[in-house]
Amino acid sequence: MEKQSFLSRNFFVVSFVNLFIFFGFQMIFPVLPQYIQKMGGGPEVIGLVMGIFTVSTLIARPFAGWLLDRVKRKLVLIGGFYGNVVQLCAGTYHRAGYSCTTGTWSGLGIFRHVNGHNRGRYYSAGTL
Repeated sequence: MEKQSFLSRNFFVVSFVNLFIFFGFQMIFPVLPQYIQKMGGGPEVIGLVMGIFTVSTLIARPFAGWLLDRVKRKLVLIGGFYGNVVQLCAGTYHRAGYSCTTGTWSGLGIFRHVNGHNRGRYYSAGTL
């Protein structure tokens, strides 16, 4: 039986997509505290909004692991990816001023919380 290499076309496609998702995600970190400060938030609010993402990611990972045991890994990965796409569109809608939570810390906190859950599923499914 021939051993199949993990260096397949699908591996490179997922890695390429992951690269740009991580680039986009990491570009938020330096500017988000400045955005919150511009909204009038102090250091406590900045820490809370930045920390909500990490906590929600930690909460989502056990659920993602449970889900990965029951369905195909690809479905969880695609679900997390499309959750991120919907999150991106919702964030654009929010920043454009059409949301009822525009300019509020709670709206930004909810946005980061949902983002953390999506990323938790995506990261768990994307791990080899």
